[in-house]
Amino acid sequence: MPKQSMHRTSHQEDAGVTVGELIRPARPAMIATGLLTTLGALLSIAPFEVVVCPMGLERSEAVREAVDRLAADLQAAGIRYVVDDRNERPGVMFADWELIGVPLRITVGDRGLKEGLLELTVRRGMVTHKVAPADVLAEVQKLLPTL
Repeated sequence: MPKQSMHRTSHQEDAGVTVGELIRPARPAMIATGLLTTLGALLSIAPFEVVVCPMGLERSEAVREAVDRLAADLQAAGIRYVVDDRNERPGVMFADWELIGVPLRITVGDRGLKEGLLELTVRRGMVTHKVAPADVLAEVQKLLPTL
């Protein structure tokens, strides 16, 4: 099978893993969910501490830049994270990561960025905090030990 070429953004190079790379070429959502759920069950922990869910990654330069900065910050802090680079609806993304058991989800979208905020959702209790992009890493570091 010929290797598919794909544009790589800096967050993909830094993270070492994106959903798109985990699941090519067939039935992406089903394979990713199955692989990561199985891995999480075997390890009794989620394979990632944080999932970054960008809304409109392909359409918005502002979202792409915010995700790149966030990914670099998470990488530098040594936090296990993944960027969900699939072109899926938010509900599909959120449901997949809830099933896998990732404790924190950061949602990055144009609407929130215009307000100067990102959404940080704690899986346990599904509590969502609105956080300034500059403060999100500190908030993640504060929350992770409590989960």
